[in-house]
Amino acid sequence: MAELRSLNIVGPSGQLDNVHFEGNGRRLALVLPGFRGGWMTAAVYYPVLALQESASDVICMESIYSAQPPRERLYADAAAALKAARAIGSDHEEVIAGKSLGTAQVAELLTRGDLSSDTLTIWLTPLILDPAVAGAIASLTRPALLVIDRYGDCAGTTGREGAGLGGLMV
Repeated sequence: MAELRSLNIVGPSGQLDNVHFEGNGRRLALVLPGFRGGWMTAAVYYPVLALQESASDVICMESIYSAQPPRERLYADAAAALKAARAIGSDHEEVIAGKSLGTAQVAELLTRGDLSSDTLTIWLTPLILDPAVAGAIASLTRPALLVIDRYGDCAGTTGREGAGLGGLMV
């Protein structure tokens, strides 16, 4: 079982609460939650368990937004979390997972160059109707995992081709 800790992360929104599950450093995983849901919701918790099983150091950010924040703040908070995660010393492969609003943060990190296009990514109920999110997914050079609910943000699309997306959709 991974050891439970917390990192001191401060972004424009202030202190960013998180849980750090210390693995053996095979991978470094950052999990960005959805709007109000946090990482303990089933949609996020099960991927966290899988990342722990793969011997990853997993940093799970807590949900902090009670209203839709400006894109710049979303990005800056995510960049602060990524910087703190990288500072723990892992020089291994990175995995980033976003849930709903967290997918907008992943998109910003990719678009602004904080993450490379070959980063392992997990998109949980992504906001694929948001042009920035769809564009970031389309720019990936490595397969990604996209988990899309049938009632969510992909209404009006016809599968990944209709949304212009690649990757494995579950």
